[in-house]
Amino acid sequence: MVSLPSSDSIGASADLAVREKIVIITKKTHYTSLKEEKMSQLSIQSDLVEDKIQARLVHRVASIIDYFIKNESLLEDLNRDEMVAYLMKLLSQNFSSSELEMMSDENLTQKIRQVLGVQAMAGMLKDLTAEQMAEFDAVIASFRQKY
Repeated sequence: MVSLPSSDSIGASADLAVREKIVIITKKTHYTSLKEEKMSQLSIQSDLVEDKIQARLVHRVASIIDYFIKNESLLEDLNRDEMVAYLMKLLSQNFSSSELEMMSDENLTQKIRQVLGVQAMAGMLKDLTAEQMAEFDAVIASFRQKY
């Protein structure tokens, strides 16, 4: 005679299978949670590194601007804080953080000098009358023809 499993043993087997699936799902969920937490920590660390790089760059740019404003009479009327913000935006649009960090002081100084010169020139031009502006345009046109 063949003995059939009792309904209790079938129920116990089903309960065991369900428990095993729950354990597997729990482990997968825990693993996924740990993985997401680790990725979040890496993202935060990356943001902190980027913030430190930006802070060092702001300090470098501000120091160079301070030097020019202090030592170049044509630049003394420029607003330091506006120029720092403007140059940080301009540099960030054209170079990566790592490129800016590796850029030599001489190269960065030259780039800043050029931008400050243009800003000073723009400031002077806005104060010209229409007649003075026409005269300036004529001089520039004459200069362009020579070169």
